[in-house]
Amino acid sequence: IGTSGDVVGVDLQATQSLEGATFLTGDIRHESIQNQILEILGERKFNAILSDISPDITGNWDIDQSVALELVAMVFDFAIPHLGKGGCFVTKLFQGTGVDELISEIEKHFASVRRFSPDASRNSSSEVYLICKHHTPWKSPGKSMSERFHNKMNALLNPEVEEIQPVKTSMRVRKKKSD
Repeated sequence: IGTSGDVVGVDLQATQSLEGATFLTGDIRHESIQNQILEILGERKFNAILSDISPDITGNWDIDQSVALELVAMVFDFAIPHLGKGGCFVTKLFQGTGVDELISEIEKHFASVRRFSPDASRNSSSEVYLICKHHTPWKSPGKSMSERFHNKMNALLNPEVEEIQPVKTSMRVRKKKSD
């Protein structure tokens, strides 16, 4: 980071101090933590954002994976407006429903986006990292990542049923005459 750079870390648990880095204890979703980060950043932009955010694991895979994607979208919404041109964003993801939809929205912000599974990961692990390089802020859509991701997930999980169009026919229904 050189002599003029800063490293800012956020974790729910207190971490050991490290010379040249500032560690904040708290939840990145809280405005007070976000304001502290922006105060440290000042007028500068981030060069890199590394996110290892993960939900409290419940044991229900579908819920855990869904919440993990929501957290990534939330971090993205906070951090990307403060990422400089050409910067990078790296985040952990859990493979499953919605990952492709999230990635397709993230790709709108970067020249290069790819998935990476470290050798240290177990073969059965669904954990992958998303490596996003060369931020292109001028291509950013107007809506938040969370909103765009929710829209894509709604379309995926609740496909619209085509409206049934009436068809004209010459067939007639006649009532049977009673005696």
